[in-house]
Amino acid sequence: MKHAFLFKLILLLAIVLRVWSLIHFFPPSLTWDETAIGYNAFGIITVHRDEWLKRFPLVFQSFGDYKEPLAIYTTAIFEVFFGQTALAVRFPTFIAGVMLVVASYFLAPEIFTGKKEGKRIALFVMFLTAISPWALHFSMIAFESMIATALAAWGAVFLCWGRRKQTWLLVSAVCYGLSLYTYHSAKIVVPLSILLFLFVYRKEFQKLWKSVVKFFVVLLIVCLPLLYVSVFGKANDRLSGSSFVFDAQGKLKAVQEIVPTFISHYMVHFSPSYLLLGGENTYRQSNMKDGILSPLEAMLIVIALVSMVVDKKRRAFWPLIAFILISVIPATLGNDVPHANRGLMGLPWMQL
Repeated sequence: MKHAFLFKLILLLAIVLRVWSLIHFFPPSLTWDETAIGYNAFGIITVHRDEWLKRFPLVFQSFGDYKEPLAIYTTAIFEVFFGQTALAVRFPTFIAGVMLVVASYFLAPEIFTGKKEGKRIALFVMFLTAISPWALHFSMIAFESMIATALAAWGAVFLCWGRRKQTWLLVSAVCYGLSLYTYHSAKIVVPLSILLFLFVYRKEFQKLWKSVVKFFVVLLIVCLPLLYVSVFGKANDRLSGSSFVFDAQGKLKAVQEIVPTFISHYMVHFSPSYLLLGGENTYRQSNMKDGILSPLEAMLIVIALVSMVVDKKRRAFWPLIAFILISVIPATLGNDVPHANRGLMGLPWMQL
C-alpha cells in the first residue's frame, strides 16, 4: 500500500510540474520548430498535405531540416480537439514527459535485478526523473526528442520484460521502430542500444533466439517506410547539412580531420560547465544558467562511479555507462556542441 501510494504521489508530482508550464504557456512563445510542427499538422488535418503541398509525407521538408513525421501526425490528432493552438502543439511532449517518468520506474528494477531494495530504487529513480531539470525543460516545449526518448525507454522496458514473456519483445520492436520516426538521434542510438541489450543479456536471449528473430522482423516491418525514404528520399539530408563530418559540398571529410573534432565534441558533453553550469549555446535547450543535471544528480553520479570502482559487485552495472556513452554520439556529430536536445536519449540512463 505504501509503495503504491508513493508511486501515485510521484506520478502526480510529475504531472503537476509539467501541467503548470502547459497551462501557463511557459515558455511564452512557440519556437520556430514548434510553429513548423503545428502548421504542418494543421495542413495534414485540413488539406492532407504539408506546407510544401506533399500529400501525407513520411518526411516533412519544413525549413529544410526534414523533420521526422510522428510528432507532426500526433500533433494533428490533438489539433482536432484543441484547434490550432500552442496547447495542441505541446501536449504530445507533455504526455511523453510523463510517460518517461513511468518508464524509468519500470526500467530501474530490470537493471538492478536481484536487489531486495529494487522497488525502493525504482521509486527513487522515478522521483529523480520527475524533478530532473533536463526532463522538465524538454517536457515544456514541443521537442520531438522527448517523444523519441520516451518511446525508446519503453522499448527498453518491454525488451527486458521479453526475457520472461516473449510477447513483450514484439511490443518493444514497435516502440523502438516508432522512435525512429520521431527524431534523427534515434537512428543512431536505438540500433546501438538494441545490440548492447542483446550482448548484455546474451545468455538469456540465446535461449529465445526464435523470439529475437521475430523481434527483428517486426522492427524491420515497422521501419520499412522509413528505410525507403532514407534510401530514395531526403530523410537523411539533415545529417549532411548539420554534421561536421561533411564539408560544404556535402562530401565526407578525411578521417584525420574527423577524429580530433569528434573527440573534442564528445568530451564537451561531459564537462562540468555543460552538466552543471548551463554551458549550452541556445535558450531553446537551456536557461543558460543551470546544467542538465541538478547538484543532487551530479553528487549521486559521482558516488555511483566511485562505488563501481571500489565494489566489484557493482561493476555489473557498467552497461549503464555504455548506454550513456552511446546516447552522446548524435550530439557529438553536430556542428553545435554541446547539444542537450540531440543527447536527450541518455536521460533515462543518467537517472539510473
